[in-house]
Amino acid sequence: MTQITKLVDPRATGSAEPRKDLFTALEQRVEALAERHREALARVEDLRRQVSERDREIAELARRVTLLQCLRDEVAGRVEHMIERIDRMSSWSDAAADDRDPDGGEVPRA
Repeated sequence: MTQITKLVDPRATGSAEPRKDLFTALEQRVEALAERHREALARVEDLRRQVSERDREIAELARRVTLLQCLRDEVAGRVEHMIERIDRMSSWSDAAADDRDPDGGEVPRA
């Protein structure tokens, strides 16, 4: 005879008291499992909220990275432009220095 048959058939145990104890134990186990299931569902929901929050943070960080890359490219372009201007001014001053004589006067051009 199986455990279930013993629980269902009162003739199998001979008395209702052991059967009542088995039902009580079974009820307690079912309640404990139901409580663990509720806790697991609550934990899953908490983890989903955390993942959603992390996803929002990642999206914000990606937006910031894109913005910073654009700013970096803009600054690099501006610095490059300034360096070119300085190089041109330097070449002008070198050319002007070549046009003067050692005494500081203008060298006549042919």
